[in-house]
Amino acid sequence: MSTVVGRLREDPALPNGIKYLLVSHNTRMGAAKGAILVGEYLIKKGYIA
Repeated sequence: MSTVVGRLREDPALPNGIKYLLVSHNTRMGAAKGAILVGEYLIKKGYIA
């Protein structure tokens, strides 16, 4: 999976705080496999029986 970080800015709410935008995408995995991974995660966490 590739990840892109952008819009880095200082955040005065915390000492040494930063705000950023993070985008992650994997075109080889595709939507179907992404949906399967989300489903497996939800089962593991107990949201789906």
